Amino acid sequence: MNYTLQINDYIEQKLITPEKHPALYDYQFQINLAAAPWNEWLSQPGYFEVYDEYVDLFSNWILSTENNTIKNLERFNFKDVTVGTTQAFDEAYLRYSKQRLRVFSKEYGYHRRSVKIMPLDQNDKYVPLEQDDWVIVSLPFSGNGSISKMYNTMIKDAEEKNIPILLDCAWFGTCNNITFDFSSPAIKEVAFSLSKGIGLGNMRTGLRFSNYEDGYIRQQNEYQHLVKSNMQIGIWQMNKFSPDYINNKYKGAYDKMCTLLDLEQTSCIHVAKYNRKLLGVRNLVKHFYKLDKNM
Repeated sequence: MNYTLQINDYIEQKLITPEKHPALYDYQFQINLAAAPWNEWLSQPGYFEVYDEYVDLFSNWILSTENNTIKNLERFNFKDVTVGTTQAFDEAYLRYSKQRLRVFSKEYGYHRRSVKIMPLDQNDKYVPLEQDDWVIVSLPFSGNGSISKMYNTMIKDAEEKNIPILLDCAWFGTCNNITFDFSSPAIKEVAFSLSKGIGLGNMRTGLRFSNYEDGYIRQQNEYQHLVKSNMQIGIWQMNKFSPDYINNKYKGAYDKMCTLLDLEQTSCIHVAKYNRKLLGVRNLVKHFYKLDKNM
């Protein structure tokens, strides 16, 4: 069987996207959204006053994963509602505007489009941190769907040089077998989102964990000057779908797809590797899932 020809066919059919890695969207997300009790919500006095419920539920939703391990999330004093993970990035760009941002070369492209960066790696080798640097790194890593192989080296380097790190956990809810250990004192903030894991990309709901007492995110949360309707929707979806939902439903199809096409598995259900290149496979996973259902 010619695996290369098959993969090229799937690329032509747009079931594989070599340059883009969108998360897997399940139609049940949309069905559940359509069943939301808007009349009930809007009939309440002070509708959408769900701040505490959202923050508590989101925190517990993260900890409820059985496919991953969460460690030391409790070391952060503040849990702040954000507009996805992006708002956390934007505030960090401002906070560290006089410092140099360091990211791995295959990190989320938004950072390069927003501020000047210097890669943490060059020719597949780690480039050490320097004074006045700061770091954003995704976990799971958007460059390989798992953890950057230089992650532990970077953490140790940052601890020794007192370099602040922002962890981007936007792909949480799409992953398995990841240990999220937030114990390092270099990790100053951790950003989560419901966009990828339970299909709320159009609602932009997130939660940032930090010990920052200042900044516009903290101020907005103190005054609850927030998009509370989106928080209400987030509560509705989290009560229906666990952070393991996507993996539990599609892992069998993903495993079969990778075996038949000789793809290297990652920890995220919507990406796989072929000849060391990361491929977006969300449509192909759903294709294999439907084939199994129709057999």
